[in-house]
Amino acid sequence: MSAKLKSGQHVARRNGHTVVRKRRDKMDVMMLSTVHTGKVMDSSKVNRRGERVKKPDCVIDYNQHMCGVDHMDQLMAYYTPLCKILKWYRKVVLNFWTCRWSMRTFCTQSSVAQSVK
Repeated sequence: MSAKLKSGQHVARRNGHTVVRKRRDKMDVMMLSTVHTGKVMDSSKVNRRGERVKKPDCVIDYNQHMCGVDHMDQLMAYYTPLCKILKWYRKVVLNFWTCRWSMRTFCTQSSVAQSVK
């Protein structure tokens, strides 16, 4: 899609089960989905005027379900040992170990947070 959009505008195209959506908020965001319909829905956020913010359904689903994955990726970026090692097989082993460590830490933190509530 080569459409030039202003802030808050969006364009969607559908071909069979595939939906392509382009949205502009602060910058252009392209989304591709085979699960979503491409509808614009009210989100839980409210703007300065007290109106509900409208977002595409794929963005709302992403924000609801991917928070743990994004948090784990952020933690892995802080503690990456991969740039100091040159041999590829060591990078593979350390990447696996780091992913496992991050997932274990995240699961422990979320279980502790749920038991405190």
